[in-house]
Amino acid sequence: MDRLDVGFKVLHAINPQPVYASGSGYGLSGPDRDNLAMDLTIQAVSGLISVTGFADMARFNDGRHETEMQRPFRA
Repeated sequence: MDRLDVGFKVLHAINPQPVYASGSGYGLSGPDRDNLAMDLTIQAVSGLISVTGFADMARFNDGRHETEMQRPFRA
């Protein structure tokens, strides 16, 4: 964020009480910490994709991007 000129110091100068949070899809430590965490990968890893679609078709994501919509509420 500092590289984009919207780091904590810049935001604090504008508003001394900013809410500043960051998140990691797989946590800050552990074997998966460097993996990308996009909605589709989280649905696959969590098993959500396994319960979508029809028996005679390939599985697909649920289309609602639920994991991306929930992230701000869990920061």
